[in-house]
Amino acid sequence: MSRFAYAYGALPLALAGLAGCPSNETMACPPGQMYDSNVGQCMGQQQMACPPGQMWNGSMCAAGGAVGGNCPPGQTWNGSTCAAAGGVGGFPNPFGASCTPAQPADQMTAAAAGPALGALAQQYAPGAQAVGGIAAGNFQPGQCIEVPVTLNAGKCYTAIGTGAGPSEIDVILAPNLPGPLAQAVAQDNMQGSMAVLGGSPNCFRNPSPFPAPMKLILKVNAGQGNAAAQLYEK
Repeated sequence: MSRFAYAYGALPLALAGLAGCPSNETMACPPGQMYDSNVGQCMGQQQMACPPGQMWNGSMCAAGGAVGGNCPPGQTWNGSTCAAAGGVGGFPNPFGASCTPAQPADQMTAAAAGPALGALAQQYAPGAQAVGGIAAGNFQPGQCIEVPVTLNAGKCYTAIGTGAGPSEIDVILAPNLPGPLAQAVAQDNMQGSMAVLGGSPNCFRNPSPFPAPMKLILKVNAGQGNAAAQLYEK
């Protein structure tokens, strides 16, 4: 990587060396320059070499980048790290976060989540029946899993999610469409390791007189581990 120093920055460095100052001491630099400890001198405010595991964010070296900082090509900052660009379904979602696919749970693990979700459904959606598949997986922060569902006209829907390990999850309903058309139409407003969208008596209804192909999205925003979600219809 090319480096440069303004001519007026060389004189303070020379004087500091004559005065016997340690070479790794942070020095006052002229306006428009910063002290680079890697080379022991003032440098122009351009991207500087960062230690392994850190990236230049435009003003300093930071672990893995920084909010709004530089990420490798094809990645974006998701609030805690650089992650594959995209949102729900691989496209930007209306919440402005990056969502990469979680590791799906095997069929046996997904089925085992059914009773726990059913118990929550008795509380938040009494009398409703499970519809569609279970969205279940092993999550890292910022990851999601989606399953296709259909919202029938005149029916009442509740989406419930819960996790063992994740500390903040969301359940989201969005049209089962590709690209930017797949914008969320509803999301839970709960905090913590359980999420309920459309809990009784405020269930979510399809506003169309026709069946609506949708997708149920389970997203983990914080924490890691297993989580699952199910849609219920009444």
